[in-house]
Amino acid sequence: MPVVRFTLANNPLEVLLAAFTLWSVVFAWFGMSRPWLNLIAGLLCSAAILTKGPVGLFPLVAPFLFAWFVLDNGSKAVKNTVLAAVPVLLLALGLYVYPPAHLATLAYFESQLISTFTGLRVPENGRLYLLGQFASNTAIAGGVLLLFSRGRFDIRLPKVSKAYLLIGLCAFIPLLLSPRQYKHYLLSCLPYFALFLGSLARPTWPAVKVRVLVAAIVVVGLLIVVRAGWHFGHQGKDAVELSDVFALTQIKAEQAPEVVVAFCDIALRRRAYLARYAFVQSYFVPIAELGRLDADAIYVCADDPGEGFVRLRGLNEGLQVWRRTSAGGEASG
Repeated sequence: MPVVRFTLANNPLEVLLAAFTLWSVVFAWFGMSRPWLNLIAGLLCSAAILTKGPVGLFPLVAPFLFAWFVLDNGSKAVKNTVLAAVPVLLLALGLYVYPPAHLATLAYFESQLISTFTGLRVPENGRLYLLGQFASNTAIAGGVLLLFSRGRFDIRLPKVSKAYLLIGLCAFIPLLLSPRQYKHYLLSCLPYFALFLGSLARPTWPAVKVRVLVAAIVVVGLLIVVRAGWHFGHQGKDAVELSDVFALTQIKAEQAPEVVVAFCDIALRRRAYLARYAFVQSYFVPIAELGRLDADAIYVCADDPGEGFVRLRGLNEGLQVWRRTSAGGEASG
């Protein structure tokens, strides 16, 4: 799926969110036979919530759906769900009773959720955009399965397929509530639609001897080692982004260490590298919203943000670094 490659390459928070939620669902699956594993599923769900907020809640439906559809056991579905919910409820209690965490949670809801739904943050792309991305990516996966299955699909919809489909919908539908949409949001829900399609397919694989399979794995492994050795010590395709990250780190130190970095363009890879290599947190702010901000920041924009900003220097790929000016016309700070 193209969106998976794009998201993994740019490394936004959705990568970590997808890892936590997927492992939570995995532990919920094995929790059907070992109920205590649902506690671990709940812990991983809690980690997903801390990573990205309420969108990390959806794995809590997995213990219920697996027990309900696969085991056909309603009482066990309730018990497993309660076990998974315990760590999440303890997390919510901790966020409420610990003052710094409580204040940070309130600030998150105000700056991220309330401002989005009240229109303070400019809508991006829209829901139809996300629906189109979802349709195109799942269609590619379905087409590949159709090719290998030669049209052989189980149209009776096995019970486990229903569970996968509902988990995927619980992950996907809440995304549509927001008017701000980006394709990398889909990463956390696509695995369950892939599992759903895979559970319906009946692929016909050619018969391959074990020796041939082992030989192929060895050859591929050797090619990977040779390629890694060939490129060792050389700059990769991200040399441009790394150059900008080091430049931004230097500018931040020269201007004032306490200023934040805000991007008017998506620039996910640059933002990820700022956090990884310089431990600098950055924000995405649409250029239309710059006039509403009071924060002391340096802004990375391709376009001129207008009056009240001074250009500090240029970066690669047409990006420019700006800072708000003082009354005297010099850069503030």
